[in-house]
Amino acid sequence: MERRALSNNATIEKSNPTEMVKFLKPNKAVVLLQGRFVGRKAVIVRSFDDGTRDRPYGYYLIAGIAKYPKKVIHKDLAKKMAKKSRVKALIKLVN
Repeated sequence: MERRALSNNATIEKSNPTEMVKFLKPNKAVVLLQGRFVGRKAVIVRSFDDGTRDRPYGYYLIAGIAKYPKKVIHKDLAKKMAKKSRVKALIKLVN
């Protein structure tokens, strides 16, 4: 990062053009674009930007909804209503 001094003792920081900006941060909503859960909404829980020994690349832990509730009509049985209104959660590691 390069710093430039201004006349009133304030400084401006310029970022290096080769340095990538981290825009995927925790608590940010995302939509999955590949795999089994394509089109599903999720939230980033934790980011591993530097990777780990097992995964030497950056990845994210996400949590979301795998199965949305279906529309319930009044004449459905209670058992069918309960099945339709069930929500399935999704927790996944994504690149």
